[in-house]
Amino acid sequence: MWRILLILSLLSTTVRAIDQSADDYFHSGVQDYIFGDKKKAATEIYTGLRVYPTDAKLLGAAKLLQKKDPEDQDKSQSNKQDQQQKQDQQKQQQQQQQGQKSEQQKKDEQKARQEQAKKDQEKKEQEAEANRDEQKDKKDENAEQAAAAEQRMSPEEARKLLEAMKDDAKVLLFSPTNKPINSQRGKFKDW
Repeated sequence: MWRILLILSLLSTTVRAIDQSADDYFHSGVQDYIFGDKKKAATEIYTGLRVYPTDAKLLGAAKLLQKKDPEDQDKSQSNKQDQQQKQDQQKQQQQQQQGQKSEQQKKDEQKARQEQAKKDQEKKEQEAEANRDEQKDKKDENAEQAAAAEQRMSPEEARKLLEAMKDDAKVLLFSPTNKPINSQRGKFKDW
């Protein structure tokens, strides 16, 4: 059954193609061309030329299709301009990206310099603090040495001090330890 339907449909298409005149091909092709469907118009015109190769109207329409339309030329020019603009935009984007990369590199280098400067500053501060601590320690040592120097006596001073202590010791030897001292010294009773 399917075979019969397929054969009938092919025959009807062939009969329909034979039934169309050159004017029918021309009119449908030109109408498609006017409505902007150039591919369908070319199909109709070239099909008509296969059936009617000497028809003047179909040959004229074929020449018209072969020529580039001003619209097509404008489109191709606008396409070229669009392509040029796209290329220019791509170049600008690449330049901007390179500029951004270089700016990013500059920023990274600047950050690295700042970090290095901070590290150097911290190192200097630590060194300065260490120097201050050392100076403070030296001052403390000098103060201790000065105090020790003040506490030291020359041998003469030590001799004088010892002699003075001996004199005080002799005075104390004569005084009784448990007896009250009389307020009157000259009177001594011995009974």
